[in-house]
Amino acid sequence: MRKSFRTLFLLHVFVLICVQLPALTLCEALAIAESHSLLKIADSEINIAEIEEKLSSLRGPAELSLTTEKLGGTSGFGASEISLEYAVPLKNLGLSRSAANLARMAKETEKIKKSNLRKFILNETAKSFNRALIMEEFVEKAAENIENSKKLLEVSQIMAESGSISESEVYRAELVLKQAEQDFSAAEGDLEQALSELSVAMGTTQNVKGPLKGQAGSDLELPDINSLNELILKHNSEIVALNSELIKISGRRALIRASERPSWKIVGGAVNERESGDTTAVFGISGEFPHRRDNKKEIEILKEEEKRLTLLLNNVKREAFLKLEGLVKQFERLKMQTAGLKADILPGTERLYNLSVEGYKLGKIGQTEVLQVQRELLDMRKAYLEKTRELWAAAVAIETLTGQGFTYLYECGLEGN
Repeated sequence: MRKSFRTLFLLHVFVLICVQLPALTLCEALAIAESHSLLKIADSEINIAEIEEKLSSLRGPAELSLTTEKLGGTSGFGASEISLEYAVPLKNLGLSRSAANLARMAKETEKIKKSNLRKFILNETAKSFNRALIMEEFVEKAAENIENSKKLLEVSQIMAESGSISESEVYRAELVLKQAEQDFSAAEGDLEQALSELSVAMGTTQNVKGPLKGQAGSDLELPDINSLNELILKHNSEIVALNSELIKISGRRALIRASERPSWKIVGGAVNERESGDTTAVFGISGEFPHRRDNKKEIEILKEEEKRLTLLLNNVKREAFLKLEGLVKQFERLKMQTAGLKADILPGTERLYNLSVEGYKLGKIGQTEVLQVQRELLDMRKAYLEKTRELWAAAVAIETLTGQGFTYLYECGLEGN
């Protein structure tokens, strides 16, 4: 009796929490994840790249020189000359444009990194949310199993009092109830762990307490395979990053070519002759003429790097397409299995359990058969929830591969970015 009261108290607390606390939806969880601290760090990286872009086309430092000539000799310091020169570099337009382009590419790369990070965070949040949602259903089903076990115990006690069955069957029913309570406690622990993982994915400072609002067994639909392949080419994080690196190589090559052009400085100053006391203005132009062979090493390295990245890009595409094909087949198989469990097997097992309890009350079947059907019902519920979890995991894996969260972006108004 004391055990029954404790069980009722646990169930009451669980239901009370679910009623009192506001339910968290997937869209709300994703909105919170949009403020993840890692995204703020990525914004700082973008800001740094923007500063570098703004300052990339500066002229360079000016030069100031002071020289003294004609010291010594018969006249000592009397014939010395003092020269003061100030040199201002002329802007190398080609070099400035190349440097600005390279800085702009670096900024775009940081934006791509943030976009990929954002998609990863949203996908992880969606995956963790649905896992926690399924764990909540596990807790609910475990609570239902306790109720079923209690009903079986009550029936066994009544039948034992009437002499229809032995006391051993009552003891067995009590053991089944204890096991059901342990299963409920284990399910609660799994739920707490799932909520903790959700909190980490969302980037919150405190653990999410639940409950969650949604339908774990929602029907999921995928775009056709051709559309998914196009998404991979446009949005796959590795492919986008490699394409960005190839573009940066082009920018570095252009910068090297621009640096091979002469650079010029305008020089102005004055020369003072100590002997005559005259001061003369001086104007001129100076230039540097780089040798192309000085950059040959870097050019050759860039060529090899471009080849390496191109080969790597082709390999990533090949693996992504093959992986997508396998994931889509897995998704379709799991979807069929989940639909079959939901539409036929689960309802049939529930009807069979209800009939077995009624038959046990009437003395038509034994307790062993009822317990077997009860275990089958619990196993089928677990199987359905597990297949649903695997279905969502397959969908999220496809989302991660394609770089698009098509199961939630449009529903939550998060498309783009």
